[in-house]
Amino acid sequence: MATQLAGWSSLPCSCPTPLTIHGNNIKRSRGGWGGRLVSVKAGEGGGQTKKLLCLSNGHGEDEVAVSVLKEIICVSSKLVVEAIPLVGAGHAYKRSGISTIGPLRIMPSGGFINMDILNLLRDIHAGLFSLFVSQIVDKYLFPASVYFPWERAMMADSSCCLVVPRDSFTVATIKKALPVSARAKIKYLGNPMMDNLKPSGALDFLKKCIPALFVALLPGSRAPEVYLNWQTILDAVDNLLRTPISNQMIFLVPIVPNLEIDSFSRTLLDMGWKFTAPERIMHDAEDLIFFLKDIIATGSNCDEKNDILNSFSYKKDNALVLLIRGLFPDVASWADAGIAMAGTATEQLVGLGKPVFTIAGNGPQFTNDFAKAQSRLLGNSIILCSSSSIANNMSNILGDNMHMNVVRRNGQKRMGTAGASRKIAEEIHHIIYE
Repeated sequence: MATQLAGWSSLPCSCPTPLTIHGNNIKRSRGGWGGRLVSVKAGEGGGQTKKLLCLSNGHGEDEVAVSVLKEIICVSSKLVVEAIPLVGAGHAYKRSGISTIGPLRIMPSGGFINMDILNLLRDIHAGLFSLFVSQIVDKYLFPASVYFPWERAMMADSSCCLVVPRDSFTVATIKKALPVSARAKIKYLGNPMMDNLKPSGALDFLKKCIPALFVALLPGSRAPEVYLNWQTILDAVDNLLRTPISNQMIFLVPIVPNLEIDSFSRTLLDMGWKFTAPERIMHDAEDLIFFLKDIIATGSNCDEKNDILNSFSYKKDNALVLLIRGLFPDVASWADAGIAMAGTATEQLVGLGKPVFTIAGNGPQFTNDFAKAQSRLLGNSIILCSSSSIANNMSNILGDNMHMNVVRRNGQKRMGTAGASRKIAEEIHHIIYE
């Protein structure tokens, strides 16, 4: 039996879709996870080898999939796990040692073809269909390995044996949308988006900066949209600096591996931010700590011996921007709030009890419709505003202890707690090997 995990994130966040398991040779339906559109499909194969193929649709979805797959590997050590990142380079899989198959290509839409029909046309022109076919044909030649975005039909299919929404509200919504005979397979196991968010401690040097205000800047992960979002977010930061709500503000920017730090740096320079040392790219976290202890704790510029780490730090007025390669869990842990034009990262920050101020962009992902849908999904933890209004909004929210308590409770209610990846892995293991 070969088992395949397929995922799309093409629906707006207001209607999160579930992880689904199909099995041609599994006769009994079982309950199931979800939130983003992810599905699992199983078919028959010769011999004793069992395989699982995971399809995902962007950096955030890759990270969530990896969280589940790691647990599956732990509970099913003999299972062969492979992945196809549909619209990206699959860095998350590679870092985790999970094999990817077929050619990889970054799509112009970033996977958000539902937000604009032109995005689908651009992807087709860029080779979306030929890429998908070549990825599949490279490994599997039977029809069951082709997936379509008709999620309800897929979940209602008699061969589907597990549907796992990411929250209890979505469980109820999906059950209403499916025939009575299909509802038993719906099961809430938690939200894997909240797994693997434990900070590493790499940013603990920031303790010396307390009581500075720490703000996470989340422009997204899909190029080229992310670079336009970065400009918009820096406009909002400039407004914050003109109406300071803290004596010192530190903006933390976790940059995913597929993005170029240079592009972020150039925009900062163009907007009047200054290096704290001559330009140089460096990724040594230990040296970065010593470097930043000097420039943040003392407020002084760095001398020549610290040149190697200059590209990470930029100063303007009473503020500091730190460009950090990865380390999202650490950034999320330190952040008092976020300014975001992102999908998965925004939801995770909300789940950690932080208020997030979002600004609609031009897309293809973070459009006005997407931002509104995300706000409906995440409730009053999201404050949708403009670049010019963000200072007043942030000051009002952060200064209201009662509202902040509501935000913390809302985050857990909307996003759940950690531990779902293991539960999902055990459920999938049971289905594969029962």
